[in-house]
Amino acid sequence: MVKVAINGRHLTLIASMCILWMMMALLLGLSLRQNQGHLVYALDDAYIHMAMAKNFVRYGVWGLTKYEFTSSSSSPLWTLLLSLSFLISGVNETIPLILNIIFASFTILLVYMIARRYKIKRYYTFVILLSTIIFTPFPALVFAGMEHMLHTFMTISFVFLATQAILKSERDKNKLCLMLVLTPLLTMARYESLFLSSSRASYLLRGRGWCYLCRLVC
Repeated sequence: MVKVAINGRHLTLIASMCILWMMMALLLGLSLRQNQGHLVYALDDAYIHMAMAKNFVRYGVWGLTKYEFTSSSSSPLWTLLLSLSFLISGVNETIPLILNIIFASFTILLVYMIARRYKIKRYYTFVILLSTIIFTPFPALVFAGMEHMLHTFMTISFVFLATQAILKSERDKNKLCLMLVLTPLLTMARYESLFLSSSRASYLLRGRGWCYLCRLVC
């Protein structure tokens, strides 16, 4: 007989995931009921991203129409991710919802792993996870059909890696390299991330210069 959640160690994660998925299922059911069985996103921006992704996959044109280029995407990385998904599974309006639920789940897993790393008690970990779901708020971001859950996941990852790279006692070349890879992707997810990445870079290089960064990477 399998022990319950491996002696309950991951019970907080399992409970948080179940709450998240139940909320998504409930909202999806209500949405379909209110819209005659059709999936409708809260913002029209979601349809702009899908139109661009469709035209990029079918016609090789980065634009709202297949006839000309238009720089209408606020998140090139999200549009590229939609394009890849459309290429694999075909153009489908449920793709943004599925991707958002996946990234919402990854975000909960990431926050849980960070909490375990710093040995936060299970009760407080559960409160943190539940607060993350409710106050971010995940339901609204998921059903917006846009890049916000992807950006949330990447932002938390970046801040955690940057903190590890900055702390002298926890400096790790692999974490720093991963942070450097993540930096342009984070900016592609949302342009305002440039402020976050530049501030972290300034702090990291303060008083040390580019030679310090090169030594860590090389």
